Amino acid sequence: MVYESYKMVPTGTLIFKNHRAILIENGVSTKNKNLNYKKITRDIIGYWRERAQERINRKLSNKANMKRQEQERLEKEETANI
Repeated sequence: MVYESYKMVPTGTLIFKNHRAILIENGVSTKNKNLNYKKITRDIIGYWRERAQERINRKLSNKANMKRQEQERLEKEETANI
């Protein structure tokens, strides 16, 4: 296997992305001021946790709506058969 070598040049931009969202953090890293990667990492983890919780809440809400709709359908059937 042959690997080409690349010189990595910092741009000050950290990008995390998946198939639905892109999170971009900008920062400046100079000789006198280092980018606080721990803070950025904490922010990114918090962002993905929020997205995960939103997805869980949406699933729970959808499940409750489906259950309610099924109950309403059964009540209508009972009323129609009386």
